[in-house]
Amino acid sequence: MTQYGAQWIKTLGVSPDAYFQVALQAAYFRHHGKPAPTYETSSLRRFLHGRTETIRSCSEESLAFSRVFDDKDVSLKKKLQYFQQAIAAHLEYSKAASLGQGVDRHLLGLRAQIQSSEEAEKALLFQDPSYIQSMSFAMSTSNVTPGEKFRGAFAPVIPDGYGINYAMDKSDLKFSISEWLSSPVTDATAFRETIHKTLSDLYDAGEYAKRQ
Repeated sequence: MTQYGAQWIKTLGVSPDAYFQVALQAAYFRHHGKPAPTYETSSLRRFLHGRTETIRSCSEESLAFSRVFDDKDVSLKKKLQYFQQAIAAHLEYSKAASLGQGVDRHLLGLRAQIQSSEEAEKALLFQDPSYIQSMSFAMSTSNVTPGEKFRGAFAPVIPDGYGINYAMDKSDLKFSISEWLSSPVTDATAFRETIHKTLSDLYDAGEYAKRQ
């Protein structure tokens, strides 16, 4: 999108990455009518042999914002308050993940300790429906900024999910979106349009906020 990029987003006093992640949550809710377990890559390169951790972009705060975003009975001023809370929650989780305080690699380590089927049967956490659902990432995302020479894409990690690769320059925002053609649930082309519409609506809301 050439309507705006990182430079414009920063005039709102928010992180460009958090802005786009919250926008994705609102877009998914608009399109599918429910929240989306979401994976965003976080780097652990500050640690010896560190690789990645998971930023879980779907939060209570992002869901609260998604629910009110299209509610005509909620004022734009109130919606922007929900938006700021969602941004703050995302930044807090992102910081924790980059400091090695996320949950996913810890849980992966615990799973790796299971040595037999008998031990697996006793590891009830990994059989819990809420855990299984939380690991079914409907959106798998990765920020590959800067986006001057943006290339590439990757597949969704579940059959009914999306793979979203994105990058931001000062004046534009680029993203690719993929789906499995076998899925009866996803439609990458239609979802792309919903993301565009959501970003456009957020742009208008941002311009309103700047005038206040």
